[in-house]
Amino acid sequence: MMGKPFWALHYFKESVFYQPNDSRLYIAMAQCYENDQIHMLDEAIKCYRRASNCNDGEAIAMHQLGKLHSELGHHEEAAFYYKKDLEDGI
Repeated sequence: MMGKPFWALHYFKESVFYQPNDSRLYIAMAQCYENDQIHMLDEAIKCYRRASNCNDGEAIAMHQLGKLHSELGHHEEAAFYYKKDLEDGI
């Protein structure tokens, strides 16, 4: 991202058109949305959810969903995603 999350987000959105099942692109987009310059956490959550449905083998999305929901005070949702993250890791 190199300090330019808007540009990065633009190119990740273009890339997702060609690779719609690549969880890494959705994770990268979510990280852009989390950036202080953009700070659109609801959009980040949508991207992490999409990544989790695209065979996120490292379960990065589940962990990040738990973290974001925890930060937003959505403790039940956070617990759900942290639990799913742990289950997927076993």
